[in-house]
Amino acid sequence: MTSELLEKIGLTKGEIKVYTALIKCGSTTVGALIKESGMHRSAVYFCLDSLIKKGLVGYVVKNDRKYFEANRPESLFDYLEARKKEIENQEKEMKTYIPALFARKQLHSDKKAQEAKIYEGWKGVLNAYFDILEPMKAGEEAYAFSPTEGYGGANPERVRRLITKVRLERARKKVRLKMLMSENLKRTLGKDQEGTPYTEVRYTSEDTMNPAVVHIYGNSVLTVLWSETPVAFLIRSEGVAESYRNYFRLLWENGRSGINRKLS
Repeated sequence: MTSELLEKIGLTKGEIKVYTALIKCGSTTVGALIKESGMHRSAVYFCLDSLIKKGLVGYVVKNDRKYFEANRPESLFDYLEARKKEIENQEKEMKTYIPALFARKQLHSDKKAQEAKIYEGWKGVLNAYFDILEPMKAGEEAYAFSPTEGYGGANPERVRRLITKVRLERARKKVRLKMLMSENLKRTLGKDQEGTPYTEVRYTSEDTMNPAVVHIYGNSVLTVLWSETPVAFLIRSEGVAESYRNYFRLLWENGRSGINRKLS
């Protein structure tokens, strides 16, 4: 096994020296590892602690002395599997932060007129929805990410009643909506939206914008945090809205279709 391979799977140069020394020496003391690796005592202890946490090294105590040894070779595969899961979790977290990063970048680079507002409380959030819906024309298309797990600390039925007012007004104006939501909400919000004209719903098992819901209407991006006292953040910026639309389209292609209903 080469040092290059161990480095590729994520071990540091110091960890590699200590690990290969253990492979060569077998069960041994820190003193022998210092001599074999040519490293300082503190560095050897640091690397041993790290390798133990990674599941690659273990030790036994004999006559009040610790004897370290490399774990079975298969532990390298266990370590790789743990790294895979860690990377998958990091990817999920990154999907949550990508839209915010896009928005921050565009806010600094967009030279066109921009506006930001905060709405608090149930009436405030309802007003925020109607503010983004009011400029939309018949046939125009809007997009939405649903929350992934639910409604935070908000009352679910109260959320549904508020959303019902919005979706019925949107249907009356014949504004089309593409909505991406969690499969967890298929029997509640999903069912409501699927029964609304001019609406196409797709479902995903992956986290999108938990715990917020994000709407992109024209040049407006509305982020709603459902809590006991809900809060909505509105940004009017063509650059920010376009960034969110691009991100939505990426996720949309991987979603599973629900029901698509449109008035003739």
